[in-house]
Formats: sequence, structure tokens, C-alpha cells
Amino acid sequence: MCAAKTLEEAVPELLRELLTDFDAKVPSCGEFPDFVVTQKVSHVSALNGSESLVVLEFAVRAMNPEQQREFDTLRFLAIRARSLDSGGFVSTTLYHGEKNTLRGTLVRLSQDPTALIETVAALLEGLPEESDPALWR
Repeated sequence: MCAAKTLEEAVPELLRELLTDFDAKVPSCGEFPDFVVTQKVSHVSALNGSESLVVLEFAVRAMNPEQQREFDTLRFLAIRARSLDSGGFVSTTLYHGEKNTLRGTLVRLSQDPTALIETVAALLEGLPEESDPALWR
């Protein structure tokens, strides 16, 4: 990873990286190793204005077919963030669907990543050092 980027820089780059190797690394069915791309991000909290360094990870993952047979063809995007300052960690999953559906969603997001940037920004507000304890009292 290089110098920290803004979310507006990192999210489109992460999407491009996923789409570049998507077909080679994501099969249509069955389990496969997580397909992971990462960027170091400088995040400024909308809650309190603090700045932190975060490792932002996008991973295409497979659902567990042992849980339910239909899961054999389902893929999804996992977004994970780890604070380099505190070690805090947050994650979410989005866009569950078959391979072609997920690829189409990633292509649309790469053309206009605004909604995904907003989702990631909201997720990052959940990192421990970003939260204002006074809001929860």
C-alpha cells in the first residue's frame, strides 16, 4: 500500500481493481478464496472532525453452500475497515447475488461510486475512535 488516499480516490480504485480480475478470480459456482483488494485511506470523521488512517478492504466472497444449497452460486461484496491508530475494526456485506449480477453491480458502481462512497463513509464512522461517546448517552 502507498500513501493514504481519500475515500473519493480509494473507492473507485478498489472497484477498478476488483473488475480487472473479477472473471479470473470469481467462479460462477462453488467456494473460492476471497478476492481481496485494499487501500490505505485517510478518513476525516463527520461526527467530530478527527482524522485517522484506515486500511479499507473490498473482498468478493462466496456464500457457504453447506448452509443452504442455493448459496453455491451466490457471491457478495464484503467491506472491511481497520483503524491503523486504534486497531478498531468494522465490516459489512453488500450486493449479494450470482456472479453476473454482482459484476453488473460493480460496473454500475464504478461508473458512479457516489452511493458506495457514502456507504463506506457511514461504515467508517463506526470505528471506535470515530464515535463520539456523548452521542450514545
